[in-house]
Amino acid sequence: MAAGRGLAIAPFSAAFSTVTIPAGTSPLAVTVAPTGNVYVGNSNSNNVTVISSTTNTVVATVPVGAFPFSVAAAQNSNVYVTNANSANVTEISPLTVTTSPASPVCGQPVTFNISGGTPNGTAVVNFGDAGPTVTVPLDATGSGQTTHTYTAGTFTATVNGNPTPVTVSPNPTTLTAQPGTIRLRLTPLPEFYIPTLSATLTTTSGMPVAGQPVTFTATTLFGPVNLGTAVTDANGTATLHNAVVPVFAIATPFYTATFPGNACYNAATTHGILLFIPLPS
Repeated sequence: MAAGRGLAIAPFSAAFSTVTIPAGTSPLAVTVAPTGNVYVGNSNSNNVTVISSTTNTVVATVPVGAFPFSVAAAQNSNVYVTNANSANVTEISPLTVTTSPASPVCGQPVTFNISGGTPNGTAVVNFGDAGPTVTVPLDATGSGQTTHTYTAGTFTATVNGNPTPVTVSPNPTTLTAQPGTIRLRLTPLPEFYIPTLSATLTTTSGMPVAGQPVTFTATTLFGPVNLGTAVTDANGTATLHNAVVPVFAIATPFYTATFPGNACYNAATTHGILLFIPLPS
């Protein structure tokens, strides 16, 4: 096989056809495990490409030692890679991996439960995001466990080359607004203002969400009026003080509090009552 990137497969038929599957740099060795997966040792990129022979697609890329030179599969579907330049052998084993909880949300630890590995061996876990790869020790039954915390999104973790999809959802949120009053003050200049506006941001399970911006606006006949933005405190409450109200907005009966959302938390909006008290404060 010529050095390069990719593996060409030519299934036998009346008319030959080829499928080119991407691999690492300088694929040098190949073996087929009893599971039907194809393992390709990439000598210059120090990894093994795992290909499903059913779909002819790459299901995982497993880091191994330096200059993988040969690849062999055992009857139990363990795959062994000899690494010529690091003088060691990497074992890639077909494991059973489950994750919990089943539907994690952003910031919630995800537990990887590993079984079916080599007794007293290890499992290499790549979480499929920017986090570092970890090596998990396995016990005498070939089982082990590790946890990882994700942002929201869909990820493909690999455990000894076995792909494990993980889908993490943003946290749903709720905003609760408190009533406010529009008052008149005469000094230093006459103007209408709202002494205090506040809204509390929580997850739907009731946990406060701290450090997030909440914007307050008044809805008028002339369109929305931005009253200001405050950041939620440790209790999830954003408090805006002394927001100046234009004269044309003093009759508005309510205000809107809005959290724009981010990668971990869904957006939320609520309305609060505004009461106009014309007497000077």
